[in-house]
Order: sequence, then C-alpha cells, then structure tokens
Amino acid sequence: MTNTNLLKSVMVLRGDENYVEALAALLGVARGTASSRIAGKSEFTQSEIAMIAKHYDLTAEDINKIFIGE
Repeated sequence: MTNTNLLKSVMVLRGDENYVEALAALLGVARGTASSRIAGKSEFTQSEIAMIAKHYDLTAEDINKIFIGE
C-alpha cells in the first residue's frame, strides 16, 4: 500500500505543493485518477512508479518506503 504522507512530503519538498495537479500532469491522467492513486483507492502501475521515481529523483529505498511499505 502506498505511503501517501511520504509521497506528498517528497512532492512538496520538490516544489509541487498542489500534489494532485502535479501528479496528474506528470502521469498524464485525470485529476480524479491522480487523487485516487494518492488516496490509496487505486494502485500505481509500475510505469507510473518509474515516472514518479525519475521525476522526483527517488532512491530505491525511497521507492520501497513509499510504494512497497518496507
């Protein structure tokens, strides 16, 4: 399950304070889809995780903490 608080924190630290809009633009999805992903109502795909990781320069440890829960 996605650690939404950690994901939001990373996004805000990188300057994306409106994280739903930023995520929707980054992934090329509707706001509602981005909101559902952030809220944990639907899962991120592997390609979405890869895009987020690249854009926010996440380490493997960051990815595990945010998307895998380890």
